[in-house]
Amino acid sequence: MISVAVHPNRARAVAEFFELFKTAWQPYFEDESCTVLLTDGSASPDASAEVYILFSPERQDGDVSAAEPQTSPSDGFRVQMADSRDLPVYTACRFFQGLEKALLTEASGDVLAYKKTVNGQQIIRVGYDLFDEVTYLLTTGQPVANAGVAALDRHVEFLRRCILDAGLPVFELSPCPPGHPYMVCLTHDVDFVGIRSYGIGRTFQGFVKRAFVDSWKRVRNGSLTWRGLLKNYAAVLSVPLVHLGLVKDFWMQFDGYRRIEDPNRSTFFLIPFKNRSGEQVSQPYPKMRATRYDVEDVRGDVLSMLEDGWEIGLHGIDAWRDSECGRSEKDRIDSVLGRTISGTRMHWLCRNAHTEQVLDEAGFDYDSTCGYNETVGFRAGTSRVFRPLSADHLLEVPMHIQDVALFYSAFLGLDNNAAWKRCEAILDECSRSHGVLTILWHMRSLAPERLWGDFYQKLLNRFRADGAWFGTACEITERFRKFREVQVSQRIAADGERVICLEGNSEFPVTVRVYQPSEFSWKMEPQFTDIAQSEPAEIRTGFYVDAMTRSDVWTTAV
Repeated sequence: MISVAVHPNRARAVAEFFELFKTAWQPYFEDESCTVLLTDGSASPDASAEVYILFSPERQDGDVSAAEPQTSPSDGFRVQMADSRDLPVYTACRFFQGLEKALLTEASGDVLAYKKTVNGQQIIRVGYDLFDEVTYLLTTGQPVANAGVAALDRHVEFLRRCILDAGLPVFELSPCPPGHPYMVCLTHDVDFVGIRSYGIGRTFQGFVKRAFVDSWKRVRNGSLTWRGLLKNYAAVLSVPLVHLGLVKDFWMQFDGYRRIEDPNRSTFFLIPFKNRSGEQVSQPYPKMRATRYDVEDVRGDVLSMLEDGWEIGLHGIDAWRDSECGRSEKDRIDSVLGRTISGTRMHWLCRNAHTEQVLDEAGFDYDSTCGYNETVGFRAGTSRVFRPLSADHLLEVPMHIQDVALFYSAFLGLDNNAAWKRCEAILDECSRSHGVLTILWHMRSLAPERLWGDFYQKLLNRFRADGAWFGTACEITERFRKFREVQVSQRIAADGERVICLEGNSEFPVTVRVYQPSEFSWKMEPQFTDIAQSEPAEIRTGFYVDAMTRSDVWTTAV
């Protein structure tokens, strides 16, 4: 059991951290013994604790060769974990010099975390405030330079490894359904539903340039086949026939996604009102944000998708800045479809420091705006669904990979091979943390001139081959909401065995991952055993506590 002693103003950050690191924990009480004491300096070393873990940039009694705290640069301090992976830290840090048992080091050789033993108690001293980091990541988020690092998930991993290094087991719940390595959420922003509504204006001219000129560049770098080049040329030549209604508008791709995704399902985010660009938009060319369609124009197609299990959400215009606008936009979708939608993602990913609170007040169940326009990766540093610190009900489904960021020359501008490597790296981070990988593939991206459907199909094939669990954004949110209801605690049985106690939803299967401290090495992946549990129960772990040595012994396979 982890006992936590921190300043009261960090209560929300602590609670959310332990939803991401779903293990047994409790507030620290001085008159109760504890196994692990985790603190920001609010509690002194407790003699009853086997392990004392102190996260703070402030000078503490017993610090070894500590320099003065340093303010983090804009892209964070890049420190390395013992397995050589980076861990960016964005808040104030205190570094230490001349230490051999370093757990986190900077390129200069300065140490950010180390371990020592005092009077038989293991002390882990870390020179930053863990819960300040949690707050920063879940509010401000990571800069583009560090987007590829799931920093918050790595903070969880670092703490887990600290406990294992002390010779103690770690019991942790996974949000994935038993038997699945990670989850996938497929989403589509519907910014365009037909080329015929754009005449010969700027949008059409850009389409012609990309189809005729940029297609040659893509053929040369291998990201477009000759067949694709001819398809783009044919699409441009067919535009007059589209306007005459003689051939299908190729930017209308509901059926295309139906074919490529079945039997899996996805979420489409729809614009509520046409010709509205929104207010207070800070991105360039804000008038271009207005669309030529609204939900009424696609009602028939959307109702068909809904009947077959796909989900519809709001692609918000001004909902990000005003709760009344959010309610109005949501009501528009609800009234046209005759259904109640539950979630949203902002058009152009517009957001500010108050967006999550505004959307919470507007009555949304989830948001999926947390992501990047210009790159791919982990804005909040995690692949897990989380509750923003300013919200009471709203959950955030962070978005990780989007097509435009991968392929447009104004952003990453990658060819297919480079884009695949980038996606694999993000997938690896999600898989390590048993998280959910959220994909944004725009409505028109299957069609000319983009023709990114083959890459999307390749991603789906990989997810299916891995055995990933697929869910719409609503289904993913519901799963994490039930996961948050499950409470995990620990007790010691009469025979000394550690027992995990689960309480919560009786129809929600979970996986308990048991990490084994035996033969632990910082440079190797920790060993673990998974236990599938379909109902609340007490789980016998096979770990015993020897009353004389206070050491845990892995005695039997789970």
